[in-house]
Amino acid sequence: MIAATDVPLWATLLIGLAGGVLGTLFTIGHERGAEFRTKMLPLADEFLQTLTDAANRVGDVRALVTEGQAPPKLQPTKPLNISRRPVMS
Repeated sequence: MIAATDVPLWATLLIGLAGGVLGTLFTIGHERGAEFRTKMLPLADEFLQTLTDAANRVGDVRALVTEGQAPPKLQPTKPLNISRRPVMS
């Protein structure tokens, strides 16, 4: 048996269409956020590596100023690599 309802057909179709559109927008937003996080991980790693290198160099300068000589190096340091590329492309 078919249930009788007082909701017009146009309202039922409108609600269904609006639900589909909202679902699509939420999915797109979620996928863009995941893509953004995926791009940010290597950039964050590069930032932390550069920050660590800079902190080590500050320590070397402080040792040079206070002791008059540079501390012995275990391994050569690479030059600071500060890139100015956009986060989102």
